[in-house]
Amino acid sequence: MPAELLVGIDVGTTGAKAIICDRHGQVLAQAGEEYPTAFPQPGWAEQDPDAWWQATRVLRKVLADANVAPQAVAAIGVSCQAPSLVAVDAQGVPVHPALIWMDRRSEPQCDHLRATLDEDMVARINGGRIDPYFLAPKLMWLRDRAPDAYDRCHYVLQTNGYIVHKLTGVFSMDSSHAPLTLLFDNDRQTWSPALLDAMHVDAAKLPPITPCADIVGAVTREAAAATGLAAGTPVIAGMTDGTAASIEVGLVRPGEAAEMTGQSTVLLVCSDTPYQGKVLFPLGHPMAGLHLVVGAMVATGGALRWFRDQLGASEVAEAQRLGVDPFDLLSQKAAQSQPGANRVIFLPYMYGERSPIWDSAARRLLWTFPGDDESRSGARHHGGRCVWAAAQCRSRG
Repeated sequence: MPAELLVGIDVGTTGAKAIICDRHGQVLAQAGEEYPTAFPQPGWAEQDPDAWWQATRVLRKVLADANVAPQAVAAIGVSCQAPSLVAVDAQGVPVHPALIWMDRRSEPQCDHLRATLDEDMVARINGGRIDPYFLAPKLMWLRDRAPDAYDRCHYVLQTNGYIVHKLTGVFSMDSSHAPLTLLFDNDRQTWSPALLDAMHVDAAKLPPITPCADIVGAVTREAAAATGLAAGTPVIAGMTDGTAASIEVGLVRPGEAAEMTGQSTVLLVCSDTPYQGKVLFPLGHPMAGLHLVVGAMVATGGALRWFRDQLGASEVAEAQRLGVDPFDLLSQKAAQSQPGANRVIFLPYMYGERSPIWDSAARRLLWTFPGDDESRSGARHHGGRCVWAAAQCRSRG
């Protein structure tokens, strides 16, 4: 069989998914596997990069389910959650757990940057604002609080960059991730000397920036043995999950917008100019001359997973008995609720919030309002009655 099939891997916040399709986009098989997130302290969110790599065993499953030979795969691309700090040594071995995009521990480093750096300069050169979401403050935390790991760090990768290295042995960072570092010159499409100098970041720890669709290497014999892929299969640089979603829905004209939801919810707007504001944030587009302007919440889909795991035991058991997804049963029950949800408003601030409020301490979750219209109107101004308070959520991290 000629090499005409394409494989995509998405290494998300809650799990990895793989898909195999033909050049016309017809899906032949897909599979997924979940992995955990560790929350060692309130505001911290870590994952084991090797758990991502182990989850790529789903590649064997999609090849088997599609009943195709590995040699039929023409190329592989990896998309991922973003941004994550994946610090590796010269052999590509992680020197510290990955600080994923949800991690807020670098707030002290952000306070220092806000006091010593012109935030308007950051917005003008890179786009976005000083916030723990971005890579540079995470790297500064590693330097300040885990100096041994920082000293052993040869390169800072992203989630897909780690998988690409495991597949090919090549270190890279794709162009869609670059604006999420706060160290990028969006006009010149390269690392910014001014921002690197202002934040005292060692440029030698940043890998070369590669366009998303460029081939960076080929599957090694070791990776082929681990994944079932054929050695020599081309691997592209890859991209963030948001960038991949923009291509998936055909977001290629300025002014068009799309929404995607997984752990978080992301609104993507296509633009022909780089974003230079602070309320939203920039993301690289894989097509030259285009950019993405992004607004994103932290825990929309994640809140559903929390609900399933903490309060959905009966639905999980019933779903296992019926052989269906527990979320399908929960959705059926939600559909039975009358419009208005009995005057409950849910704000999914389970782990701080990104745009537009940018607040690491945001934890307000569940509110109820009095039944009559006049009282309900007043509750909007006075806050209603919180039935699951911020302090409770904060104590759980």
